[in-house]
Amino acid sequence: MLLMTKGRLSKLVSDNLVLIKEISQVQRTWPNAVEITVVERRPGFVFQVKGRNFLVDEDGGIVRELAEPEENLFVVIDQAEEDVVVGEMLSNPKFSAFIISMHRSWPKKISSGVAAIKVASKTSLEVQFESSEGWIAFFDVNRSVLSQLGNLALILSRQIPQEQRENLAYIDLRLEK
Repeated sequence: MLLMTKGRLSKLVSDNLVLIKEISQVQRTWPNAVEITVVERRPGFVFQVKGRNFLVDEDGGIVRELAEPEENLFVVIDQAEEDVVVGEMLSNPKFSAFIISMHRSWPKKISSGVAAIKVASKTSLEVQFESSEGWIAFFDVNRSVLSQLGNLALILSRQIPQEQRENLAYIDLRLEK
């Protein structure tokens, strides 16, 4: 108990309990108790690679492998099918936040639903959102979600009427103009 520091305890717990992000507070009560306050990882989405499903937290960490995708989480498909290791972080810190934010904001701006979300690889700087109408929107994760989604809504409302969308293949929003 004397040698158990917050740093050692945090490493021990976070290494063995993957849903624990960090220990925020440790209170020792002598002679035989320790009270620990933890910060849990918040699930972000399911990352599907080579038919395997991985839980990714909101910070982009691969938390654990799932037997089946969880019902309350959306799935992001890795098209490169590269190896993923539990415990690793996705290389771009903006990647997870962008995908989660885009998925939350999409229904507020776009009338058609999201059928699929795809990335070229886990290191990619772009994301593809496939609409339930069959067309795909390409987004840049380094640009604002709201501006790109606003541009998409503007293009759909002013340039592409509902009856012409069945002929639409994709809209590329990766460029600023």
